[in-house]
Amino acid sequence: MAEVLNRFEWNVQVATAQKPEAVVTSSEPAPQKRMVLCGAGGFVALKHLEAMKVTHCQLLGAYDPHDGNMQRLDQFFPGALYFSDKKLFLNWVREQNALEPIDYLVVTAPDHAHMEWIKTAQELRIPVLCEKPLVMNRAELDEVTSFSGSPIYSVFQARFLPEIQKMKLWVDHEPTQRRNVSIEYITSRGPWYWSSWRGDQARAAGAFADLAIHFVDVLTYLFGSSKSFKLDEASRFACRGKAELERADIEWEFSSKPVVRPGEKNPIYSRRLFKIDGNDFDFTRSFEQGHIILYQHLLRGEGIPVQDVRATLDLVFGVQGGMD
Repeated sequence: MAEVLNRFEWNVQVATAQKPEAVVTSSEPAPQKRMVLCGAGGFVALKHLEAMKVTHCQLLGAYDPHDGNMQRLDQFFPGALYFSDKKLFLNWVREQNALEPIDYLVVTAPDHAHMEWIKTAQELRIPVLCEKPLVMNRAELDEVTSFSGSPIYSVFQARFLPEIQKMKLWVDHEPTQRRNVSIEYITSRGPWYWSSWRGDQARAAGAFADLAIHFVDVLTYLFGSSKSFKLDEASRFACRGKAELERADIEWEFSSKPVVRPGEKNPIYSRRLFKIDGNDFDFTRSFEQGHIILYQHLLRGEGIPVQDVRATLDLVFGVQGGMD
């Protein structure tokens, strides 16, 4: 990133005023946070288990109706209890929370179940950390915004990536400067994706809401909420469009399938490329430790609350509505 700093000729004092987060694996354990995990069998649950382990959390128990992947608990938390029966799990959570408050209920279940788990956490007065998308649609977003019980935090780890933090320093150093931004966001998924719950409109918010939500969150985090947007092309799998944000004009291309460019021999399966005022920022390989960094922030009291993601979800649901 040093080349980027030089290219933009950032003011040295501004560029060094805030150091970006780094993954810390201290040998001295911090006070353990007591957690339970809902949806422990999915792919993204692995990232949460690793992040809990690295940040010295304590996983008390996990729930998933399918037991095929539960051997993963031995790798991270061999003492954690496992439940395939939701009623038994909830009764146990209530008992544990009565004995000693649970610090976080972590949700990595399919999209359609997020709201139910959030409501359960509200009832039990347990803070919740919920995977993206937080909810399925604007109606649920309105409802969850009205909750006044325990805190509700979203998983938008891209905000905390060192590259994004440096970019934010640069953008905020010239807050009145309007930016021109183009995004190429390709994250290919095979037939399995569409045959799983993710391809079921009753259980998933849609490909854009599931896969492109991180680049939208980075945009609203850097440049403010959307004033307007337009879809130039849209299908169930991909879209191109434009958006006017408070501090930037955006053009984007998103695809959940491989893309073949004219003159290029091989298809592109993965690419996360931002171009801001003609300067390239490539985040294709930057997400590997994102959940660990997110947990570090969360445990310091720096979780991302619902009100901070409203602008992201409003734009995501608007675009997704034009693709369905």
